[in-house]
Amino acid sequence: MEIKLGTHYSTFAEAKMSASPILKRLQMAKTRCISYPMDTLDFILNDLEHPESFRRQAGMCTGDLTGRYLEMLARSMDHDTHDEERLHQLFNRILKCKTHLGPVGLDFIEGLDNPAKADPFSVGAKTFVGSIRYYLQTGEGKALQLAIDTAEYFLARIEIVDKTITQGKFNTAWWITEPFALLYGITGDERYLKPCRIIEKAMPASIEKTHSHSFMTTLRGLQLAAIFSGDNSFNRLPEKFRTEIQERAVWADGNIPEIFPMSTRNEGCSIADWIMLNLYAGFITGNDEAYEKAELAMYNAFALNQLVNGSFGHRLLDKDRRGYQQGELVEEAWWCCVHNCGISIIEYANHAVTLRDNYIKVNLLVPGKYCFEIDGKKVTVTITARYPEKADALIFLTGACQGLELDVRIPAGIRNGKVSKTVMPGGGLRFTLSGDIGYYIETTPHGSVLKYGPLVMVPLRYMSKSEVVYDDFSKSAAPEGYVPDIMPTDRPVIVPVKEKDDAGFFVYSQEPWPVWQCYEEGILSPLAYGELSVNVPLYYPDGQIRLTRFYPEWLSSTSLVGFDLPLVF
Repeated sequence: MEIKLGTHYSTFAEAKMSASPILKRLQMAKTRCISYPMDTLDFILNDLEHPESFRRQAGMCTGDLTGRYLEMLARSMDHDTHDEERLHQLFNRILKCKTHLGPVGLDFIEGLDNPAKADPFSVGAKTFVGSIRYYLQTGEGKALQLAIDTAEYFLARIEIVDKTITQGKFNTAWWITEPFALLYGITGDERYLKPCRIIEKAMPASIEKTHSHSFMTTLRGLQLAAIFSGDNSFNRLPEKFRTEIQERAVWADGNIPEIFPMSTRNEGCSIADWIMLNLYAGFITGNDEAYEKAELAMYNAFALNQLVNGSFGHRLLDKDRRGYQQGELVEEAWWCCVHNCGISIIEYANHAVTLRDNYIKVNLLVPGKYCFEIDGKKVTVTITARYPEKADALIFLTGACQGLELDVRIPAGIRNGKVSKTVMPGGGLRFTLSGDIGYYIETTPHGSVLKYGPLVMVPLRYMSKSEVVYDDFSKSAAPEGYVPDIMPTDRPVIVPVKEKDDAGFFVYSQEPWPVWQCYEEGILSPLAYGELSVNVPLYYPDGQIRLTRFYPEWLSSTSLVGFDLPLVF
C-alpha cells in the first residue's frame, strides 16, 4: 500500500543518496545510535518496558527515543542499509509493549483500565509515527495495525479532546497531526483528518513562547494533510507561521532557537524541523525560496550542531544573535535530536528531485539516484555534483517519456548560472549546470556575514575575553602556534578586500595555513567540500587590522571548539 498524494501536488522520487558529505552525516548519526549508552536495546526500550531498578534520562518521555529511533532507522534503509537487523528487532520489542487499549507504553497513565479517564494525547508518543514509517518501509501489516489501533484509541475519545483543548495555549502533544495525516494518506479514511482540523483551530495566534520543535512538527503534520488530501486550506497556517518564524526567529546561518522567538540555546530538533518545514513548503508551492532556506540551514546551523561523535543537541546562543557563546554545545540530546536530525537528512535527499505537472524539478544538488514511474515506465535522474565547493553539476535523465521536461533550480549563491542540455548517444539527456561561486559579504539585520555560496564562513578560533591563562604544561609542551591567538574584545568589522575575480567575488588568500589547525579539510575528508578556508582581514575599533582564518561552518563537526563563534560582524 502506498501513500496517496493529492492531485494538485508534485510527486516524490524513490531516492538513494550516493557517497557525499551529506550522506556521511546520516551515517555518523546512525553510528551514534549504536554507541554507548544506546548500544543495547535494553537501554533504548527502557521507556516502554520499565524494568525494575533500571531508569534513564528522558525515560518519562514514553516512546520518544524508541519511536524516533524506529522512524529514523526505517527511513534510512533507502540510503544506508546498515542496522537493518536492529530495525526489525527494535520494532518487535516495541510491539510487545502494546497495551490492550491499542497504543504502546501507556501502562503508567492513570486510568489505563478506565478508558474514560485515559489521556487521548498520550498517543503523541513517537511510536505512533514510527510504526507508520516502519510499515511504509517494510509492508509489515502488524505495524500498520498498531498505528490504526493507536489512532482509534484517540478517535474514541475525540469528545474529550474537543472539550479540553484550549485556544491559544500550545500543547506539545499536538504534533500528532503528523501520524494522523500519514495514516490518512495510507488508508484514505477521512476520520483521520479530523484531529488535524481540531488542532488547526486551536493553534495560537503567534509563535510567541512556543517550543519550536513541537510547534514546527505540528505544522509539518498540517502540511502533510494538505499534500495527501489535496486541500490547500491545511497549508494556510504552516505558511503563515513559516513567514513569522523567518522574520522573528531565524539567524543568519539558518539557526532556530529552542523557544520562539528567542531563547538562551538552540535545539538540533528545531533546526531539523525548520529544514523539513521549508522542504514541504517548496513541495506544495513549487517556489524556490523555501528550498533556499532549507539549504542555508542544512549547510550551516544544522552542521554546526552535529558533534564529532555524530550526535546533535543544543548550543548556547549570543543574545544579540551575533553567534554562539563559549561552550557552544552544552548538551548532547541522544534521546531526540540525533534521530530527528537524521530524519531531516533523509527528507533533504527525498526532496532533492520531484515531479510536477509533467516536468521533473531538481530542487537540491544532492548526489544520488532518483527514480519515478511515469505511465508504467521507469524514469531515472542521476546527480553528480561538487556543489557547494564548485558551481557545477551533471544531471542525467534516462527513460524519459515524450513531453517530459527537466528543470534545475540554480542556487542563489551561484552567479552567471546556466543549465545546458545534451542528447546522449543511445538515448537519455545530460544536463550540465555551470556558473561562478565564491566569497561575498551578505548584510543581515544583525551585521555582515561572509559566505561562500550557501556556506557561512566563521573564524577558526575566537574568544571574546581579554586574556586566557593556560597552565604551565600547555605553555611549555605545546608547539609554537598550537595555542591560537586571542582576538581583541571589541566587535570587529569585515574589511571588504579590493581584489575581486571576474564574477565579482572577493579574493582572499588561503596562505599561509595556520600552524595550529584542528579542522579536517581537503579531498580526503569525508565531510569537507574542498579547501575553502581563507585569511580574512578584520578591522577593530582600536585601529588594528588582523588577518583571521575563516572556515565553512559546515566543517565544525570535525572538532570540539569551546570558544565563542561569531557569525556576523
